[in-house]
Amino acid sequence: MKKQLSYITVLCFTVLVAYTLVFITDQNILIQHSDQNLYSMRVQKNHDNESWTYFILYEEKVLIKQDRIPAVQGHQYFGSRHDAMKVAELVLKKFKNRESPVLSIKELVDLGISFTP
Repeated sequence: MKKQLSYITVLCFTVLVAYTLVFITDQNILIQHSDQNLYSMRVQKNHDNESWTYFILYEEKVLIKQDRIPAVQGHQYFGSRHDAMKVAELVLKKFKNRESPVLSIKELVDLGISFTP
């Protein structure tokens, strides 16, 4: 009888620990998922009416304001809304994946961004 009670106690304890671990893991997934949804982006035309700026936001607070094409030499501006959007989307994706938002020339070329090398 004592042996059976011991097995039941161990089984209950194991189930309790497993349930606790699953619950904690699920909560972390929910927190991480909702955290990702707090990132957003915005693109707007600059005052010169010839170039564009993108913004990466977290909870509506500006994290990045980028009015120049990143990773390229000199002061090269986004000549189109489309180019600014494509770069902003990639940076936003990197933030959501918890990656560094730094871009390379290769990534810009892959996106088809117009710039002077």
